[in-house]
Amino acid sequence: MNITFQSFDTQYGPTVAYAIIMTTDLSGSKPTEGSLSKTYNDFKNGLTRTYVTSVIENIQKADQSNKISAHVGDGTVSRGYVNGPLDPALSYKVYIAGFTAINYDTATDTINEDKSTATVTSFYGSASTTTTITAKRSPAEIPGGVQFVRSYSGDAMNITFQSVDTSYGSTVVYAVIMTTDFSDNKPTKGSFEKTYNDFRNRLTNTYVTSVIEQQNIENTDQSKRINVRVGDGSVSRGYINGPLDPALRYRVYIVGFTDINYDPATNTINEDLSTATVTSFSGSASTTTTFETGHAEKPGSLQTVRSSSGEAMNITFQSLDTSFGQTEAYAIIMTTDFSDNKPTKGSFAKTYNDFRNRLTNTYVTSVIEQQNIENTDESNRINVHVGDSSVSRGYINGPLDPALRYRVYLVGFSTINYDPSTNTINEDRSTSTFTSFSGSTSKTTTTTTTTTTTTTTKTGPVEIPGGVQIVRSYSGDAMNITFQSVDTSYGSTVVYAVIMTTDFSDNKPTKGSFAKTYNDFRNRLTNTYVTSVIEQQNIENTDQSNRINVHVGDGSVSRGYINGPLDPALRYRVYIVGFTDINYDPATNTINEDQSTATVTSFSGSASTTTTFETGHAEKPSSLQTVRSSSGEAMNITFQSLDTSFGLTEAYAIIMTTDFSDNKPTKGSLAKTYNDFKKGLTRTYVTSVIEQQNIQKADELNKMNVYVGDGTVSRGYTNGPLDPALNYR
Repeated sequence: MNITFQSFDTQYGPTVAYAIIMTTDLSGSKPTEGSLSKTYNDFKNGLTRTYVTSVIENIQKADQSNKISAHVGDGTVSRGYVNGPLDPALSYKVYIAGFTAINYDTATDTINEDKSTATVTSFYGSASTTTTITAKRSPAEIPGGVQFVRSYSGDAMNITFQSVDTSYGSTVVYAVIMTTDFSDNKPTKGSFEKTYNDFRNRLTNTYVTSVIEQQNIENTDQSKRINVRVGDGSVSRGYINGPLDPALRYRVYIVGFTDINYDPATNTINEDLSTATVTSFSGSASTTTTFETGHAEKPGSLQTVRSSSGEAMNITFQSLDTSFGQTEAYAIIMTTDFSDNKPTKGSFAKTYNDFRNRLTNTYVTSVIEQQNIENTDESNRINVHVGDSSVSRGYINGPLDPALRYRVYLVGFSTINYDPSTNTINEDRSTSTFTSFSGSTSKTTTTTTTTTTTTTTKTGPVEIPGGVQIVRSYSGDAMNITFQSVDTSYGSTVVYAVIMTTDFSDNKPTKGSFAKTYNDFRNRLTNTYVTSVIEQQNIENTDQSNRINVHVGDGSVSRGYINGPLDPALRYRVYIVGFTDINYDPATNTINEDQSTATVTSFSGSASTTTTFETGHAEKPSSLQTVRSSSGEAMNITFQSLDTSFGLTEAYAIIMTTDFSDNKPTKGSLAKTYNDFKKGLTRTYVTSVIEQQNIQKADELNKMNVYVGDGTVSRGYTNGPLDPALNYR
């Protein structure tokens, strides 16, 4: 196996040696203490599954990009380690351990873990010896890097992919592999000798359909994209590019070679004498749907606002071109079918009259042709009004049914042809190059990503899940909320409503939520209510980053809403709804949904009252860097010092825990000390606090270093030694 990895130094000093560790243990556990003393002979004798195959001490020979190459299995000896051959029947995982200080056992010449300091561990996923695509060189795999458009007949396919070189040299040949195998396995050893005839004779479900050699690679376009037509009957080397079976679904693999050799008898690729370094693959390429393009689909890139009557809808989408050429026309497809299936072959012939006569639940409502595409705004956005009864080609843009929910599809064409008898799109002579679709345009909710037929909350909004940042008070009866002030393509946001809910189902607030107040919640008439509204004068007073701060639970009154205290025993979720038009009920001074327009919805995760760490706003999982001592009693921790929208950080608490559940430290954890832990009273404790004077001593990168286990005392906390037998978070 050839291994390449990046040589680098750490804040603890230059890396002086690397150990290459091989293991057949594919579980998530990294090598444990003692692994560095295990050798190839121990592995061969069945004494271990994990061993060091070599150490690299001459790091200065890394190339200009600081990449180091190692050949595993060549029989060389480094220190006390034999770099023995791999077992072809096994799968291996590779670990690289970097050392800033290294010491060897004088008896065995293997690494002495207790006197060495490992600061970098890097690992590569499994390296199976039974597949030629993954085994040789941990290739530059690019899932989804293949873009394809299948013909309507289903017997051919256009493929586009990126030409790339690797650290192993220029790519001299690409093999295009077709398969009807949709398991997770990539093509196995032997796939390169399989041909279209083998596939047609049912001897294989995976075959090479063509090879693209150097002269064709050089003819790529300026963006280094290569176009291939599968199924055209051409011959390259020993491979026939035969027609696809319209009844089957295919997956496409592209394999790049830096060295290539062909079998003189069959003129097919000789795997054992060739080197594959790049693998890219597509999703499925179904023959039963005309929209399985795989290359530029943009789910949810449509923005929709449905009228309060439910009979019309405004649609906004981005005009764009593709690698297949300029988009000449767009078709807007409406459907009441909410299954996962996209519109099937024949959909372009369906019209509003077919829908009204119940002959279809999917139809084209209009086409937008070149002259209208050119009239887009500066941001290349196109606006369409569905339901205005206009006519484009053979399509009537008829009114929507207020009782129904719709989904919208947008299909772009780089070439378009119309049926002369109906003036509808001729699918077989047109080329669609991308599909974009919206979520549902629902009639039952007011503040969701879906739009509604019965309310002018009309969202289809710019929904920002998690866009609200929250910090709850320790008492639990108040909460600071911060969110981003934004405008939309529909105009400036003039008011925000802050909605609190104890409902943690997937449903967002429904119609009627804006009429609910704190008193309704307190009287148990609702679990969702508006706690306050933020009007224009307060929106204009946002900070430079356009962030708005709100304090929930302070008893203030805005319009007809009381910002009452939270219940410390309950968990809350927060919704922020932005309005470009707002109207209030004159009787209650609450928001009149039917005469207001909501265009932005943002929501937080839960805001629990039972945990003091559910801040939602600056959590950085894994932003800590830790190095544990060889004795196990101490640990170096490095983390980034940072401030927040709530002000300067005045102190940090370092919390140690042996609890590896998903739960974060709960209320009361900050009162727990090392002595409580030592006495078995808690699994979670504060080991030290870092106060302002130490924060100011952060390095130029604002990184702070802490040594856990040194016995120092900060405030009421003892920084006691760690237990070597335990794992800590």
